[in-house]
Amino acid sequence: MGLPAERHAGLIQIGCAYVPAPGTLEAELLRLYTGLSWQSARRRVEAAAPEPPLIPQPNADQLLLEDRVMAALAWRRITTVHPSGIEYVDPRSDRLLIRFEADPVERPAQNETQALDLTEALLPRADEYGDIMGVTGARTHVEDGQVVLRVPDTSASVILSGLDPEEWLRAADVQDQRLGTYGMTPCHRDRLARWHPAERPYRRPGRRGTAASAWLTSGLLRRVGLIRTLGVPLAATGSRRL
Repeated sequence: MGLPAERHAGLIQIGCAYVPAPGTLEAELLRLYTGLSWQSARRRVEAAAPEPPLIPQPNADQLLLEDRVMAALAWRRITTVHPSGIEYVDPRSDRLLIRFEADPVERPAQNETQALDLTEALLPRADEYGDIMGVTGARTHVEDGQVVLRVPDTSASVILSGLDPEEWLRAADVQDQRLGTYGMTPCHRDRLARWHPAERPYRRPGRRGTAASAWLTSGLLRRVGLIRTLGVPLAATGSRRL
């Protein structure tokens, strides 16, 4: 008797036995690391050259941007199903796509939306003392129907997939107005290709203290599926002191 259709994926038959097809283990690891679907992970493996890593190391500017994004996403103000609300990531050497989960149909408060929470967490705003809340230098654009976060004078970019562009723009306006009542100045507004004066000190090498450890936070963001893979068993066994 043959295997059910769903169990044929990634297997080849040798005699009476089914063994993993070439690339199956790599695709499974990529799926676990990034949260990509099996089909997407398999396509990535098949399209990749033999030697380059499936999760490439980002360039220096990309590394710093991902470090700041990861720090901003670490403490979400809304309840999410996936860690930080991220369904999966698709990492490349010069960019990173983050797919965010959809807003729940039923939520405790109408202001608990991905767009509202992310525009507060990611977009940079300066307080009266010059401290920056959000990702320093982050600017968002709508490109090909998706929200893309970029930093002026760099090639770094993060695609914020799963968000409605119009809702994102409305949410940014709402948060700018709300936080403005607390004396916060939006650094991103009307400066899509320029740094705000309050952000410039953070461009100096001396203010980039996170650069030495950015490889870790960027690496975790590029392998965000591991957080879920490890977190679910931890949550299930935590009550047993394991």
